[in-house]
Parts: sequence; C-alpha cells; structure tokens
Amino acid sequence: MGCFHHQTLLVLSSSQLSFTANGALVPDIEVVRSSKLPPLPRVGVTCRINSRVGVTCRINSEAQEIGWLGDGPHENYPDRRTAGRFSRWRRPLAEMSTPYIFPSENGMRCHSRELDVGPLRITGVFHFSISPTVRNS
Repeated sequence: MGCFHHQTLLVLSSSQLSFTANGALVPDIEVVRSSKLPPLPRVGVTCRINSRVGVTCRINSEAQEIGWLGDGPHENYPDRRTAGRFSRWRRPLAEMSTPYIFPSENGMRCHSRELDVGPLRITGVFHFSISPTVRNS
C-alpha cells in the first residue's frame, strides 16, 4: 500500500498475517519511507501496537456474545479510560458498538489481555473494538 502526496510516493507498506501451529496470529509489517520526508516517530509492531497501526479483519462466526479480560464494561479509550474497570467481561455482540447517527469508530475496550469471539481466542496486550457490521475503510 502506498501513500502519495502530489503523485510522489512518500510511504510504502506491506503486511502479511500468518498463524503459528498453536493458533497465534503473527503480523509481519514492513514500512519504507521516502528520504524526502523528515524524520518520523517510530511506529511499529512489537509487544504492543503503537499509533493507529492495527489489524482489521472480518470474522465469520455465529457468536452472539463476546468475552474479554480488560477495561470495561462500557467503551473506553486511552485518553479517557478512568471510568472503566479491569475485569473479565461478557456482553452480547449487539451491545459492543453504538449506532450513532453519523457512523464513526466506537466501542473500543482498552488494555485487554484476552478476547473470545466464538471459537477464536486472542491473547496479548491490545485495544479492540468489535462490531456486528462491516466497516468500510
């Protein structure tokens, strides 16, 4: 994927997702920037995903509820998460997002350690949002 400014390529990125034999998701992301750009802050995938670099995927599951270990029970964000409590939560999928009049990203849960959606279990340290609908980017 390329990022252009006035038909000049500034950033080129590629990504590949693979699964290990035990089911862990392994992202491989490469970002190359043009020498015409000034120095940029480091953005990358290590133990945590930094600065809006993330994975969006569609899950084919009949799951009607999800469970997670992290901040909740309501949506919370890194800049305003003090009302959330760290615990183990279960909620119907329909309660995980808000149908705002003007659609926007919503429903984030922060500082999660586990996420269960049907037979899928994701572990690590991450923030997530999940929606019963498909979001176009």
